[in-house]
Amino acid sequence: VVPDYMADLDGQHLFFLGSDRASFAEKYGKSVYYNTAFLGNIDAAYEIFNVYQTRVENRVSWIIEELKKEIEFTASETYRADRTKSEWPANLAAADDLWRKRLKFELVGEILNKKTTDEAKEIIRKRYERMLKNVAEIESDNLAELYLSAIAHLYDPHSTYFSKQTFEDFGIQMKLKLCGIGALLGLEDDNCIVKEIIAGGPADIGRVLKPNDKIISVAQADKEPVEIIGMKLRKIVDMIRGEKGTEVHLLVQPADATDPSVRKKIVITRDIV
Repeated sequence: VVPDYMADLDGQHLFFLGSDRASFAEKYGKSVYYNTAFLGNIDAAYEIFNVYQTRVENRVSWIIEELKKEIEFTASETYRADRTKSEWPANLAAADDLWRKRLKFELVGEILNKKTTDEAKEIIRKRYERMLKNVAEIESDNLAELYLSAIAHLYDPHSTYFSKQTFEDFGIQMKLKLCGIGALLGLEDDNCIVKEIIAGGPADIGRVLKPNDKIISVAQADKEPVEIIGMKLRKIVDMIRGEKGTEVHLLVQPADATDPSVRKKIVITRDIV
């Protein structure tokens, strides 16, 4: 359970240390089943995640400082691109050496994609800042799902534990319907973008929302608008979905607006999609 859960959090075996695995195995290994099955206690899930979050925070700070330095590209070195089957670095010194090579590997990739060294550094810095933000947004339900699924998979690879949100999404996939506005949403640089309008849905029928429109804020019929820039996509989706016949108010920056300051208020009545 312990190494499987660690791998669910850190699939490329980059952030945890080999010493972390040994420490977790010693602390939780003998009691994981008793604590879960008889006490309903999954504190290990949260405590292991806390270590992971600390490792990510420290590593991103290290990366930002490292990117300020001159990077030397003449040495003959190798980096394994897929580390899913590799061991975690044994200690902090080994992790620093691994990450030095990984940063060089990523920079070379961007430079070969016709970026200058400074442009490549900026792309990579933003990449890891986004990752840090994503880690900070992981919620307790997500961790419970990962941890309990790690246990379930030991008995049957087809059995998993669903959090409330995952169960709702599974129901939507099985029924092929939901109640909302009929728009596929995505995130780009912390902005909520309309990726696609679902044919026959409220947004399609109303013809007021278009692909590539940027949603700035969301409000329910009788409440103040909530700005959603930088918000987790799942939370945005939950705000826009709702009961059939209710209204959702969107403040949108139109994709075809030549002036980026232009805003348009849109009211859509939710329906079955």
